[in-house]
Amino acid sequence: MTILSPAELSARATTAFELAQRATALVADPDGRPARSLKDGVADWVTSTDLAVEGLVRDVLGQRFPDDAIVGEELENAPFAPGRPVWYVDPIDGTTNFANGLRWCSFSLALADGAGMAIGIVADVWRAEILSAVRGKGARCRFSAERALGGGPVPGEGPVRCRRDTSLAGGVVLTELAGTVPWEGMTGLVEALGRQDCATRILGSSALCLASIGAGRASAAVLGRANPIDVAAGALIARESGAVVRVAAHVDRVLDFGQGGPSPHDLGPDDLGPDDLGPDDLGPGPALVATAPGVYAQILRTLRAPQEAAG
Repeated sequence: MTILSPAELSARATTAFELAQRATALVADPDGRPARSLKDGVADWVTSTDLAVEGLVRDVLGQRFPDDAIVGEELENAPFAPGRPVWYVDPIDGTTNFANGLRWCSFSLALADGAGMAIGIVADVWRAEILSAVRGKGARCRFSAERALGGGPVPGEGPVRCRRDTSLAGGVVLTELAGTVPWEGMTGLVEALGRQDCATRILGSSALCLASIGAGRASAAVLGRANPIDVAAGALIARESGAVVRVAAHVDRVLDFGQGGPSPHDLGPDDLGPDDLGPDDLGPGPALVATAPGVYAQILRTLRAPQEAAG
């Protein structure tokens, strides 16, 4: 697959931010009353806003970067030849929340090229906050034009970093259901974290869950599913913020960030090195973990504990 040049990445990152702004305006439109329906009769919603946002993204990317492929959540994905850069778009990650009036959802857009994940952008719609990352350039927080009072700087804009926690006690770990049910091992994880005085939260948007790790708002995220459409952007933001990001062996390799990890001074005194968490070590349930470096080993031990007890 083609590896994009810095200039090509810059042009695409600018477009991604523009799309995040426009998507935020569409989703948060106070006059909009989106039609909603269930997919295949199950508890999986799609709304007219989902379709409008994804249509916008496809139109703009198709016009500006016609050689790039696009994989989306809602609309039909056309076959594409290997070797092309690929965009992953989730117009509303957290549609169940959105369709039911709960204000916690996000817009997610990511780009992969021949060197892996290259651009990730997650818009926290109701906060008008846009978290983004470009490979090797770190993670940033910006706001939509409305929040920024005409586009000017606002407090809190700029680079973001993951937390520097060295203990899970008093912290928060984020996770998400696998559809409407816990993923294998999720209940045990919640109980084990509770015994370590660590709270767990299920908020309803995998993209925003991972981006929140990058913004330093939780100690770790553990997910039972890892579709690039849902998690690629948030995972890159977490990784570029300094977090450790690992995926299970069965997960799409576009999400494999390799063995790069925290530097020794980032790790807690009892932590393992970055090579000690291989793809098979997450166990049968988790698909992806993103953690502050200082709690990396504690998350690993907590995930392994049920397996060791059973063995």
